[in-house]
Amino acid sequence: QRDNERMLALVEGATRLANQAGEPAAVAGNLIAGGGATEEAAAEQLAGFALGRAGGNEAELGFHHLVRLLACSRGESELLLLNPYLSREQAARVSDETALALLTANRIAQSLRCLDEARGLQVLLLQLQAPPRPKNVSTRASASGRRSAKTLSSEATALKRELQREVSSKANLLASALVSRRHYFGPSSTGSSLVYEPHFLIYEFTHGMLLREAQVSLLRKFLDAQAAGRSLCHQLIMGQGKTTVIAPMLALLIGDGSMLVTQIVPTPLLRFSHATLRSAFSAPPLHKPVWTFRFDRRASVTIELLDKVRAAVTERAVLLSTPAAVKAFLLKLLELLHLLDTGQYPKNLNSIGEKMRRVMRLKPRKVTDDRIDKASLQQQAARAVALLQLWKSGVGIIDEVDVVLHPLKSELNWPLGDKHALDFAPTRWELPWWMLHALLLLQEEAKPESQRASWLASGRSSAGLSGRNSAPASKSVSSTSAEAERECLLRLKSACEQGIAGNYMQRVPHLALLSEEWYHATLKPLMGSWLLIWLRRTGLHDISDDAAIRCLAGGGVEGSMANSATLSDKQAKMLNLGHDWLTYLLPHVLRKISRVHFGLLSVPEMIAMQRDGALPRSRRYMAVPFVGKDTPTASSEFAHPDVAIGISILAYRYEGLRKPDFGALIQNLRHMLEAEIGPELKRPTSLLWMEWIEAAGRRVRGTKTLQRREAAKSGAAAEELSGTESPSRQRASGYEPETPRSAAVGIIRDPMPPPPPPPQASEGDARKSVGTAVSQALGGDGDPNMWDILPLHLLDLMDVDYMSMLFELLRKLPNTVQFYLDHMVFPETTAHQRAKLSANGQDLGGEMLFSRRIAFSGTPSSLLPLEMGACIHSMGDDAKMLRTLTNPAVVTSRMLPADWDVPGVLQLLAEMQPPVSALIDCGALVTGMNNREVAAYLLHRLPPQMEGVVFLEAGGHKKIMLRATGNVMDLERCGTPPDKRFSFYDQVHTTGMDIPQQPNAVAVLTLGKDLTFRDYAQAAYRMRGIGKGQTISLFVTPQVAQLLANEAAGGRGVSAQNRRAELSAMPPQQRMRAELEDVSAWLMVNSMKTEKIQFELWCAQCARNVWRKKAVGHLRHVYTEMGGKTLSPIAPGSAHTGRHSLDVFRERVVRDVSNSVPQFVDPRQEIADNVRVYSALLQDPADIKAIERIQALLSGHDFDANTQTKRPEGAGFEQEQEQEQQERWRQQWALARSRPTRSEPRASRQCPRGPP
Repeated sequence: QRDNERMLALVEGATRLANQAGEPAAVAGNLIAGGGATEEAAAEQLAGFALGRAGGNEAELGFHHLVRLLACSRGESELLLLNPYLSREQAARVSDETALALLTANRIAQSLRCLDEARGLQVLLLQLQAPPRPKNVSTRASASGRRSAKTLSSEATALKRELQREVSSKANLLASALVSRRHYFGPSSTGSSLVYEPHFLIYEFTHGMLLREAQVSLLRKFLDAQAAGRSLCHQLIMGQGKTTVIAPMLALLIGDGSMLVTQIVPTPLLRFSHATLRSAFSAPPLHKPVWTFRFDRRASVTIELLDKVRAAVTERAVLLSTPAAVKAFLLKLLELLHLLDTGQYPKNLNSIGEKMRRVMRLKPRKVTDDRIDKASLQQQAARAVALLQLWKSGVGIIDEVDVVLHPLKSELNWPLGDKHALDFAPTRWELPWWMLHALLLLQEEAKPESQRASWLASGRSSAGLSGRNSAPASKSVSSTSAEAERECLLRLKSACEQGIAGNYMQRVPHLALLSEEWYHATLKPLMGSWLLIWLRRTGLHDISDDAAIRCLAGGGVEGSMANSATLSDKQAKMLNLGHDWLTYLLPHVLRKISRVHFGLLSVPEMIAMQRDGALPRSRRYMAVPFVGKDTPTASSEFAHPDVAIGISILAYRYEGLRKPDFGALIQNLRHMLEAEIGPELKRPTSLLWMEWIEAAGRRVRGTKTLQRREAAKSGAAAEELSGTESPSRQRASGYEPETPRSAAVGIIRDPMPPPPPPPQASEGDARKSVGTAVSQALGGDGDPNMWDILPLHLLDLMDVDYMSMLFELLRKLPNTVQFYLDHMVFPETTAHQRAKLSANGQDLGGEMLFSRRIAFSGTPSSLLPLEMGACIHSMGDDAKMLRTLTNPAVVTSRMLPADWDVPGVLQLLAEMQPPVSALIDCGALVTGMNNREVAAYLLHRLPPQMEGVVFLEAGGHKKIMLRATGNVMDLERCGTPPDKRFSFYDQVHTTGMDIPQQPNAVAVLTLGKDLTFRDYAQAAYRMRGIGKGQTISLFVTPQVAQLLANEAAGGRGVSAQNRRAELSAMPPQQRMRAELEDVSAWLMVNSMKTEKIQFELWCAQCARNVWRKKAVGHLRHVYTEMGGKTLSPIAPGSAHTGRHSLDVFRERVVRDVSNSVPQFVDPRQEIADNVRVYSALLQDPADIKAIERIQALLSGHDFDANTQTKRPEGAGFEQEQEQEQQERWRQQWALARSRPTRSEPRASRQCPRGPP
């Protein structure tokens, strides 16, 4: 109460003093001292001042004005301007009393927090002393009468233990609050007084908090670096206020109106960061605008955009953006200069796509005018250069720097130039279909009969295995192919079953590869035999089976191909493509999880992107990368065409056709049917429709099913003897008059016996009677499940119900998916452009865009741009994380059953005791359900005290679904306390997201096969009080447990079996700690593996950044010359012009399949070659030193530019590292983002460089 009275008195006194005009004698003295008039004149001026204030012409200051003046470096001078009748001593007194009022208010707030914690602790202590009363007594238990004494005792013990944990947590919070102190006060230089930083005090006052010592220290480091013109990256452990305190304070202190402050955050955190900044600057003393910068390829550089950024400087606003938007703006400038240089827009030269449109009787594409508006492009380029200059003179604040600057995930590529058809099409997509369909077929057959797809239950398991462009097979191959296929499929089935049983593969949510070692040892040889069957049918001759298998497996590629003069270019390409798929691409795509790593855009997502003008055809029809569960990237695509094709095949097979896809497919079939001649039921497209319907387990009305099947069987038998395919089957497989179908590719039979026929209905069944009558009239066989599908020419495309039924019947049918991809998707969307513009994390973190960068993260990476310097790790933070996450009192683990599925995981979570408060799905186990569906599923399965489930929408918007009404509302508007709500963090939002939890909350955290320690730590620290009362329970699948055990045992030099024996012999507490240490060790190894892949790409990016930033600097000065006849050199006597600087960014892209053995190119040699090419840009000795350091890093040494010495890193393993490095590049070249290469007939080709 005394503090409150004192604070009110200080506020009133400071406000009164700031507004008083003073005594006439004192004012007259000031005027006379300044050469003014007499006391009478001073009285007249005071009266005029008072009158002006009463009339509103003079300012009357409130306390909030005084607080803002306190934050101003010229606050007292500004106060004297507002009230010129104050003395300087009075102005200083106003500032002091304002500061004392704020300090008193802060102390009151801290005291109230301590009292609240003390009252909560008192309540818990009283509950601990009272007799235990078990909670959550179920209705069934109450109805069954008394529970046993043992049950009551165990429940009482569990309740007491839970209360003790709550008491300990609450006592720790109270103790921390009682001993808190301010860390921004210190003695003055003379030691006669205290000095403080007013911005820190005001931030504490407006937010009702106390800044921690680590926060104050980190802010001072960042401000000192910014003042010195240096960049700095620093670690701060999760939960210490990086996003809620550090970022707003930096924007407040740096954004003083002289420079632009741009904060860059990962896309999933954009909305959360925007709301945090708006909240931080909503109080009047700290008011600051927060503006969002959005940009993509389809946006124009308008004058409004430039004015907005200029206004952000003068208004001291914070410009909030994402990495993709900033990099897109840089690429936009380069694209504008490219268009000015070439003088035309790109053309579509894809002959395959246009041919397919003619075959399917589709309208030709409109021919657009490719002439450019040179004046408009020059104006946009001038605005872009002006905006880049604002960035260059400002400061970039990078949150979650390890995500934003990730060498692999930070790449943004813009294709450039005319579009060309994909080389070696359509074999490029037929081969992966053949390989993937076999595995998908086995996946369906492994399901329970009730869950199998209808096309499999119909006995047509060979559906979708047909090929294209195949030459007629020989008689010997045709007579034995069915048996070879059946035997190969049976061996594949056995291998997959062994892989699932041994946890080398997982079946949830679909078949996925977990161990590449097992794949290469077991599955790869079988897939090679399966692939050879297809290659033989597509024209691979003049090479023995053994030699072909060696080529495909990689063991004899060099000898077999280099010395064989009998192989044509086509055959060599077939073997190279098959080798790439068998060795690199197939295991790569099989490791991906649908809707986690890749997927198709949903219809609402397509509508939203199309509304924003950001939906190119490739993203509309092909699978796109995902940043996490159910979260597609904003604009990215798979760079490698073969990866994009394989991923798209899997995406359509897992998700099926979407309604727009199905509608376009049916319309195109009708167009094809109308263009054909003959009886409607005998036209090729109509026969194709009948084949689809029969493959789906139904039949077309008006056809004789049994007769057709008998005819097909007799035709297949004749084909086996003759080695040719009947014309009717050729027409039914797809209409391609210019490209005849294979003779024998469609005759694979089911290796397992077909399922028994469905039981017949009773004779009195009225529906059967009606079906029989109708079917007899139409020529059918009376099965009510067969007569309801209309022929293609009778379909009413406007009948919504009927089309919906057909959609559900055919959307996942392999035949329809294959036809749609082969005819409508791949021919057009795989067309590529032979050059690209690219940007990556080096452009953000280096000196190209921002002269000063401030970056931070709880789990920073060491792979930062060289200009930023090494990251400063906080002393003890890593050790603190490891100690917490390996403490059995904080983290426990639970093994999921072998037959686990998503509903089972959620049910297990809902039944846990004590009740769980959060699910942190960093392992992405919860698939097949969106966040709202997960909330709805859990809502009525959680304990009754949980009144709602919190979940996150796209962009990080927090929502809660309430149990009482089932309604969804914003979490901020809901009054549900943390102890009465459950929180679901999906995989995307397990970094940077903050949802308050109760002090003793228990969270379930899932482990996934691709998890790293960085992601694990970030997810665990969503529980801000972890180790201080909050605990974690790990959910471990058997597959992850196997990976974990193998890696942990290998690290200790023992087998997994011996490691299990060691753990079993330990005491329980020691064993639990050792198991948690194994988890952290496995995650660390995963991190090392990913960083090893990133390292060489990072070195290449660092080297390119040296001449790229010089090229951008040159282009900013000569952009007005682009498109002109005269180009100025970069230096007198130099031949390097603006066009050459632009060529630095115009990277050549090669999509061709090699017709010879790819040759490995050392990345160090590539860097040396580029240095010679761009020598005109590398005149600064610092640039040469940077290149030398990068080359030294690639050589296994860390080059110290100051001492001119090399420090060996593992010199004893140098030879092994070099060999392993080359093998890594050999394995990844087919997955690499294409680099400048050359491909000529029958000549060796340099392989693309860089990891996938």
